[in-house]
Amino acid sequence: MTSSKTRAPRVFISYSYDSSKHIDKVLELSNKLRNDGIDCEIDQYYESPDEGWPRWMINQIKNSDYVIQCWTELYKRRFEGEEKGKGSEVEGKLITQEYLNEGKRNKYIPVVFSSQDLSFIPTIFADTTHYNLSMQGEYEKLYRRLSGQPSVKKPELGKLISLPPRERKQAFLEELPENVAKAMHPLLIKCIDRTPIISSETVSYVA
Repeated sequence: MTSSKTRAPRVFISYSYDSSKHIDKVLELSNKLRNDGIDCEIDQYYESPDEGWPRWMINQIKNSDYVIQCWTELYKRRFEGEEKGKGSEVEGKLITQEYLNEGKRNKYIPVVFSSQDLSFIPTIFADTTHYNLSMQGEYEKLYRRLSGQPSVKKPELGKLISLPPRERKQAFLEELPENVAKAMHPLLIKCIDRTPIISSETVSYVA
């Protein structure tokens, strides 16, 4: 949880310019996150960054704690390089490289504004938790993840309980019936009834 002594989580939103309605939804999400204490960045806050757009995008992805990806059909095509796009195409290359090569999978968070867009989340993010913001309670789940406030708190680890050793009886053969003990092995006959291992047929033959 963010406090006055800790830095607010830094979040960058990657998206495509599908429509004015979609752009407004991204802006609304970013504003809400900022109002809730998350240091969220989108390109709409800037007219022209000093370092230029390509370097700005690289810095945002590199320096952010989390990158939210707003998946749509257009964003997927540009992300995978099937269609040209100044922003999402470049971001797609950077994100794919860091996601696959550097193993920073928890950093990238798939988000959709409609259930219909769930099918556009690529298979490489199949093992990543996504959020459908059109569903009730999904923003809270997203916010909990970004702010490090899980809905279930893990209890503190207690001390190990000291248990006494279990008593084990040693006289195993004494508890067995005589016929069972003899059936286990012929040599046990000497231990149980103290008689030679000689049959009656053998005795009569020798005599």
